[in-house]
Amino acid sequence: MKSVNFHTIRSVAQRTGLKPHLIRTWERRYRAIVPQRTPTNRRVYAESDIEKLQLLKQSVERGHSISQIARLSRKKLHELLRTTPAGRKLATEFDSRDAESVSPEKCQRQALLAIADLNPPKLEQVLASAVVNLSRTDVIHRVIMPLFTTIGDRWAAGQLRITCEHMATIVVRSFLWDMLRSVELAENAPKIILATPVGQWHELGLLAVAVEAAECGWRPIYFGPNLPAEEIAFAVERTGAQALALYIAHSLDAGRLPLELEKLHRYINGRIPVFVGGSGCEALKSSITKMKAITIEEVLQFRKKLRQLTDNP
Repeated sequence: MKSVNFHTIRSVAQRTGLKPHLIRTWERRYRAIVPQRTPTNRRVYAESDIEKLQLLKQSVERGHSISQIARLSRKKLHELLRTTPAGRKLATEFDSRDAESVSPEKCQRQALLAIADLNPPKLEQVLASAVVNLSRTDVIHRVIMPLFTTIGDRWAAGQLRITCEHMATIVVRSFLWDMLRSVELAENAPKIILATPVGQWHELGLLAVAVEAAECGWRPIYFGPNLPAEEIAFAVERTGAQALALYIAHSLDAGRLPLELEKLHRYINGRIPVFVGGSGCEALKSSITKMKAITIEEVLQFRKKLRQLTDNP
């Protein structure tokens, strides 16, 4: 493979005007292109890939659905563009033509309607529109996280069925996993373990933390919910991770959680930084302070801390 004939995703994004995340989504979800891989498993793109992405972008801007045109050949896409005038407006699976009209608040409203209607495809559509038109940080922290706060409030008030919450969780979990997988990381990226302690079953916040860590160049090693302290410590030891992030969504099991955090502190013994986030942290301030953990109060603070660890290993 002659590297001069191939291009990095950063170069492709500059030449096509498409965001790297959108390129990877079109590649993974719709098989629009199939990039080659270097010996270190990094994506590289040929000139033909760039040409096809440019044609797809023009076609979507003229109103065609990416899911319907992604696998068309370049020849077919040229023919499609010839038959679709630039000013023509077609119905699309999500409206990405008017980014100015897309706001986090609007996305939340549309998502709630889809959830109340038990309409997974519509919810996926809303999230797809959000990720095209908003930053990843806004999608996670101004759409998804507030959305689930509202869902919890409405369920508690009897305004939303538990079925709706389950459907939303399944769709959003898959969406966050897609975001996480789309981030390309260096082979020597530092590792961060992600888990929730025993009794903590809500993992969407943890997945959001994983995406943020990946965006900062860290390799998330995700173990999910309800993990005992000894298992978390084992994962840290076995993987050689350089940091640990815990997510505590609630403090309903406040009797056991302090004991779990105390055990974890004893097992890890300050060998690596520990981050703790989630709305359940407030009731566990004393335990978090004792284990010398860093409370994640907002995303920019978390990103800054991770970058400091990378700069000063």
